[in-house]
Amino acid sequence: MKKIILGMAILIASTQGNAGNWSLGAGGLISANPYISMKTNIIPIPFISFQGQYVSVYGTMAKARYVINKENTLGLMTKLGMQTFDPEDVTDTNLKLLSKRERLVYMGPYYRFRNTYGQLTAHSILDVTGRSNGGYEIGANYSYPLHLKNNKIYLRPSIGAVWHNKKLGDHFYQVSANESIQSGLQAYQPGSYIQPSAGIFAGVNLGKKFYWTNVAKVNYVPNRIYNSPMVKNSRVNYSLITGITYEIGDSKSRFNH
Repeated sequence: MKKIILGMAILIASTQGNAGNWSLGAGGLISANPYISMKTNIIPIPFISFQGQYVSVYGTMAKARYVINKENTLGLMTKLGMQTFDPEDVTDTNLKLLSKRERLVYMGPYYRFRNTYGQLTAHSILDVTGRSNGGYEIGANYSYPLHLKNNKIYLRPSIGAVWHNKKLGDHFYQVSANESIQSGLQAYQPGSYIQPSAGIFAGVNLGKKFYWTNVAKVNYVPNRIYNSPMVKNSRVNYSLITGITYEIGDSKSRFNH
């Protein structure tokens, strides 16, 4: 936990004296739950973001970066994972006997390459809470920004994939031998897995300094997750964040995360 606090403190403190763009507002998160008999998450959330030359804070993610040149950037990112499993939230009697799976916090380096053909980002981040006992992920993402209607609409479609190590797979989808005996579910260890995804970031200028911000993402569920006794009979899950924000500061730094 000390690592989490220290990392976030460094990132937030770095915004001091760093001219950029602030956005404040409110919205909601809609997220399909991968687990059997758990309802879709619908959560009201505040929108607080900062986009600067060296620091970005956007929702559950913060980044501090060093700009090597116009095309290449290195940095450190911190991300709050949103996935959890709580037996009290399910209606399935077997799943109610499984252990709780807490959300994780990740930290690690990332690299970004950007030119006229789009943006390629790669990261390697580690669970710093210790709850997964060494879970980490390595991912890559390609996106292409589009400015429409005199820059009133900003779109950034993307595709990518993330490799999750065995510790992460077990943390979220394992049914241990003891849990199998208690619940009647088959014991299962998914191991490591690769999860492809596609998404889009959309910002719409509603007038003056008000923006409608949307982030949508669809994840493909690979066999090692799909075969878990905990998981719904669906090959995709999705999430949507939407809300209205008010912009303060340097508009040139907008959407620089």
